[in-house]
Amino acid sequence: SMSQSVSQPLLHMKAMVDQIGKGEYQLEKPAFRIAELQDTATAIVNMGQKLNEITCALQQAKEEADSANKTKSLFLSSMSHELRTPLNAILGFGQLLQKDDNNLSFRERQNYINEMMTAGDHLLKLIDDVLNFSQIENNNTLLKIELLDAVSVIKECSEMLRPIAVKEQLILSADLPADPVLILA
Repeated sequence: SMSQSVSQPLLHMKAMVDQIGKGEYQLEKPAFRIAELQDTATAIVNMGQKLNEITCALQQAKEEADSANKTKSLFLSSMSHELRTPLNAILGFGQLLQKDDNNLSFRERQNYINEMMTAGDHLLKLIDDVLNFSQIENNNTLLKIELLDAVSVIKECSEMLRPIAVKEQLILSADLPADPVLILA
């Protein structure tokens, strides 16, 4: 009957729309005898496919954003630690200099002041790196690879950590070669 040839396809299309409403976007294209109903069913199937593509793209974008956010959080956590190390060195040497009973020679005081200055310079460089972080986020930064003396870097780090070790009554030592060890970093 005519009413069934219209009502059955309409009920089927309603079921298709309900499937889409439940997030089931992959629909099979039905075959109807009435061209207008067939066109509507085809449009519903195409809409389901398009919604599926959009949903997949949104899911991928969400995963990428989550990954970027996690990377940013790890960077900030690491940078926080990196900033604290030279600051602790500055404060530690400052506290040693501040003590009245420290019995430090002029040379020892000068060494502590030099270490504070080195740690201050290092802290300034780190803060500059953090301020340039927005350039990294916008892909506007260039990686600068240069020769570095690994022995000097380790000595500098050891000196920055020395006041913390002294304060905690720990011995800090590094067995390093006498000659520079150049690396690309």
